[in-house]
Amino acid sequence: MGWLSTLLSGSMGRRVWGVTFLLGFAALMVACGPPSAEDMEKAWHTNEENAQKYAAKYPGMKPAIDDLLTKTKAEFDEAKKADEKSRGEKMKVAVDKVASSIKIFETYETEVDKLNKLLKDKDLNELPASKFNAAADPAKEALKKAETMLKDSKPANMGDAKAKLEEAIKSLQSSSSALEALKPAKPSGGSTGTPGTSSPGSTSSPGSTSSPAATSKP
Repeated sequence: MGWLSTLLSGSMGRRVWGVTFLLGFAALMVACGPPSAEDMEKAWHTNEENAQKYAAKYPGMKPAIDDLLTKTKAEFDEAKKADEKSRGEKMKVAVDKVASSIKIFETYETEVDKLNKLLKDKDLNELPASKFNAAADPAKEALKKAETMLKDSKPANMGDAKAKLEEAIKSLQSSSSALEALKPAKPSGGSTGTPGTSSPGSTSSPGSTSSPAATSKP
């Protein structure tokens, strides 16, 4: 601990800084300590409730979610029997399994929301119907297929459920990318020659590829 005596020796300013550093370091160590059993008990109930909400919302996924909760609850209850020093950490393992498993439902809903907003996007809907529909129709089909999968598919465990959801998410993301690619580029704020406008004094019409200096031959 020679560094500690060096830190606290010298000028008053250095000593004050050293004490402040040590207090902050101590607080950090406390904050980063092992989770308490009480906190993990609360976290378990929160994640359990979230999982049950998804099971009610997506009946096809209920068997997989029920299987997840049954297995992790057994692990959680077993962890509660551990010694006080390691109890919270062992309980956290079961809590994290539930939290990480059901997170994919949140990702799925985020992608569904994003795609629905793109389908209603004002700029996209002002495009020629043939151009918009070429991307919109597959997007609607992807949404319908994902909805049907969640309703009718009954995976036995979260491994199978996750694989099906990942496939649906990938399809939704692909549809979103196709629609985003159709969005008109927004003009740059610092550009003096924005698309569709002519700069002052220009004799070329909007969309012309020739520069003002090339409008007449010598």
